[in-house]
Amino acid sequence: MGHPIQQIVIVHPWHDDNRGDCAILLGMLNVFYQRWPDATISLVSRFSDSDPAASDAYRHTCQAFPQLKVIPSPLWGYSTARHRWRPIEMLLSGAYALLCLVAMPTTASMEQLAQSDLIVMAGGHLRPVSHNQLKSLYLVFRTFYYLFWAQRWGIPYMLWSQSYDLRGLEENNPTTGQSIKPAYSKIRLDARLLAFVLSRAAAVLPREPLSTQALLALNIPDVVTIADSTFCVGSDATAPGLLSNYGLANKRYWAITVKQCSPVADSFLKEMAQLIQHVLASSRADQIVLIAQSIGPTPEEDDRRANCQLLEHLTGSVRNQVTTIEDDLSPTQLSVLYRGAQLVVGTRLQSVILALVAGTPAYAIAYTYPKTHGIMTMMEMASLCTTVEAFSAETALAQIDAADLAHLREQIPMRVSKLKQHTLDVFCRLDMTRSRSNPG
Repeated sequence: MGHPIQQIVIVHPWHDDNRGDCAILLGMLNVFYQRWPDATISLVSRFSDSDPAASDAYRHTCQAFPQLKVIPSPLWGYSTARHRWRPIEMLLSGAYALLCLVAMPTTASMEQLAQSDLIVMAGGHLRPVSHNQLKSLYLVFRTFYYLFWAQRWGIPYMLWSQSYDLRGLEENNPTTGQSIKPAYSKIRLDARLLAFVLSRAAAVLPREPLSTQALLALNIPDVVTIADSTFCVGSDATAPGLLSNYGLANKRYWAITVKQCSPVADSFLKEMAQLIQHVLASSRADQIVLIAQSIGPTPEEDDRRANCQLLEHLTGSVRNQVTTIEDDLSPTQLSVLYRGAQLVVGTRLQSVILALVAGTPAYAIAYTYPKTHGIMTMMEMASLCTTVEAFSAETALAQIDAADLAHLREQIPMRVSKLKQHTLDVFCRLDMTRSRSNPG
């Protein structure tokens, strides 16, 4: 007899400082509580108890879902701190994780995991492979550790809202970032290990078609593409006053998100400064709003740095027409800011999706493959997508001017609604009431 879903555990979540990852998590929880309204849902923290990032890691998520339980990390060694002993620390923590997988110690956190009926891997961008096979094996093990653990306990597991960059496995190593049918080496141990863990999942639900193509090339069965879970983020009843708070009510503004994009960061930011100056000079907008979509938890993820660098490239009176918003806002609050904009130019993918959810047209700038290209294709907006390397102010404005933004604003809510309904339909059809096997 099948075992009903009563206990769901979400593993591998990131930090709410990165409001994109927080949005992914919020959307997943919205769908799970609709699909399994009586289930108890828990979250396994990604951070060691000693890590300063652990204390407020899920503040926005827990505020939106106060019934959510946060389980302390059962693993030692993950930290946001950066120091010269970091590689050794990572190796030791990997060895400890392997020991836990083999010995299966009965810690309080592990006991809670063992009682779950379904383990779900949180969404995000995954690059679990490298051209170096030893490094790749380590990455696959660390990335999918809890799924290997679920197999040991005989607990069904699923993956949703991931993008998979598997180019490290490709024999011809294409680097163009375009839709090329991948050809993976079938003799690599990392490819076999990755296929092993994914092919045994109860469901593999990548968030865009390019990742689906990559997984099918790896012979993963029953892969179904459904939208990024951020499309399922709800609204915030306390947020409408935000526009007035920031002096944006009834203003014609474009919202822009940028991030640190080495090694082309300086040239990219110079082009973005040119775009801002052209937009304001041509009266396409009266104001530009720079929004820090991510404020941590690592220095590399802090968009406030990129905003500061971008402002340095602006000259004259233009800076007086640029507002920066770098407060600790939730994803639903950010969505209100994007809703009020005429257009969002987003380097952060979730800023683009939150804009689309709010009904605002967006121009997407991909800093990694394949997530942005795939999602803009799903939204029938591939012509409004470029890469950080190829980005130029002149080309971007030409592409934006060529698009019928008024028509897009009418079409976007219907396209978003269609993606959300498809997601709910897929989850309604999922059969997770399978019998649990004994841990082996």
